[in-house]
Amino acid sequence: MALLLPNAGLNIAASCSYVVRPERVVIPRGTLDPSVLPPELLTLARAAFGPGVLAPAARPPAEAWLRALNKERSQVRICPSRPLHAYGSHLTSCPWCTRVATTGHDVFDGPAPPPLPDPPPREEERPGGGLRSALKVAVVVALVVVLAILAKQLGGG
Repeated sequence: MALLLPNAGLNIAASCSYVVRPERVVIPRGTLDPSVLPPELLTLARAAFGPGVLAPAARPPAEAWLRALNKERSQVRICPSRPLHAYGSHLTSCPWCTRVATTGHDVFDGPAPPPLPDPPPREEERPGGGLRSALKVAVVVALVVVLAILAKQLGGG
């Protein structure tokens, strides 16, 4: 019989953590299986959340956690498809990509960057812009013609 208490803290206090007794807890869709933890860390978690809940002496000491974490740190894999996904060396594929495929949500996606403002329209795209461009060309041509006439008259011709 599966049991789901109102919050995870009550589950842990009742030694019903899905890390320790997954068959006794209703696990929401997309929840990662505890086996994503490296084996040594999973063993420590099962001791802490199982017998260690009611018997502090049964909890693994901090040194054991530190040793296991340091051992695994140098072996962490980075997902080739999504560089923000990292996972234990004991796994053959990225559990976070599997979760994305199951839920459609990637918890490692950062907030979406704000949209960039539209660039200002080019002159010819503005209302009346084509006319302004044509007017500028006409003024330049007229100026060149006037300069050519002046040069001819001043040059004696």
